[in-house]
Order: sequence, then C-alpha cells, then structure tokens
Amino acid sequence: MISPVMGDGTRAYSEANARRGDAWMRMSYRRLMEVLRFLLLFVTCTLLSYGIISFLSHTFLPSNPYQVPGGEAVKVVKLIHTSEPQDWEGYLARLQLFYVTGE
Repeated sequence: MISPVMGDGTRAYSEANARRGDAWMRMSYRRLMEVLRFLLLFVTCTLLSYGIISFLSHTFLPSNPYQVPGGEAVKVVKLIHTSEPQDWEGYLARLQLFYVTGE
C-alpha cells in the first residue's frame, strides 16, 4: 500500500487511506472469525473422537482384567509355596507349550 508523503516526511491523511484501513480491519475480522470457526470445529471433532473411543473401550474391554477366571479356565502358572520338591520339568514343559501354542 503506497501512501502519499508530504514534503516534511509525514503521511497525508485522506478519505482513501481511511477506507483502505476499514477494509483491512474487515479482512482481519473475517480472518479472526475463520480461525475461531476452525478452532471450534477442531475442538468439537476432538471431543467427539474421544467420546467414541471411550465408549468403545468401555464396551469391549473387560472391567477387571485381573479377576479370577471363571468356568473351565485355568491360570498358566500357579505359584506353590510348600517345602515339597517341585516338578520344575513339568512346569517348564507346560510353559513352553503355552508360549508355542497359546493354549
């Protein structure tokens, strides 16, 4: 934007300069509104995504994954605190079978 300069180095004020300033303010206000609208949309999408993920996690994940299994399920390794000799070969074979087959 070129503005006329008077002989003493000061800028001359005119109606044209005032109108250009008003247009600049309107463009700045529009840009501010675009940014605010984008931020509002971003925050809304973020909260919506968080809500969906939270709902899905509560629906599909168990509430207490460390509870005692029910039915015919057994724990893979059961610690026995006795003074009797333990069958470590059996434990290791069973643990290796679990790692290989997942059963």
